[in-house]
Amino acid sequence: MTSKPEDAAFGSQAVTIPSTWRPLNSLQITGTTNLGTRFTLSIMARSTDNRLGRLFSSYNGNRPVGTSELVFDCDPSGKAIPGLRLICKGIPVTSKPLSFADKKYHHLAVTYDDGHVRFYLDGADAGEEWLPGGAPVIMARDLLVGDDAELGQADPQFNGNVDDILVLGRVLSPEDLKAIAAKGADAYFKTAKAAGQ
Repeated sequence: MTSKPEDAAFGSQAVTIPSTWRPLNSLQITGTTNLGTRFTLSIMARSTDNRLGRLFSSYNGNRPVGTSELVFDCDPSGKAIPGLRLICKGIPVTSKPLSFADKKYHHLAVTYDDGHVRFYLDGADAGEEWLPGGAPVIMARDLLVGDDAELGQADPQFNGNVDDILVLGRVLSPEDLKAIAAKGADAYFKTAKAAGQ
């Protein structure tokens, strides 16, 4: 955790991955083994190396990513993957080609609506794909932020700062994600609550 305001996207705190004290570290989001048939994953992320890195993962490091695991990762340079990728039910799908290798914060999001996957970069549409629907997305372990379940594997740990982490059991609209990208999840949900949504 960093309390330097310049390291935060919103508010005054953010998480640095990896940390100086724990070079292999991540955050576990408890209670996320059953994402159901509709969900949203989003995060404000600032990459310091502009390389492929995990945003959310329940992957244990054994190839290939299994049907009871999930990976949402990014590549700001667009070299290893087109920009954003979701591996769900053992199947990888990717965003449109994206480039956001400026070492600044970007809002990265994916929604899953019973197999319909949509990607977002800074609240803007970044492409859509389809996965088999019907069955809920149930994982063997909770989601981690920044790395896979087996730390220290060859797969890429995210390097940089993350803020405004959101795992939600419903699909947010493009307008919702645009508002979150601009003002942060806390401000969005306070406004939505005040409006009775």
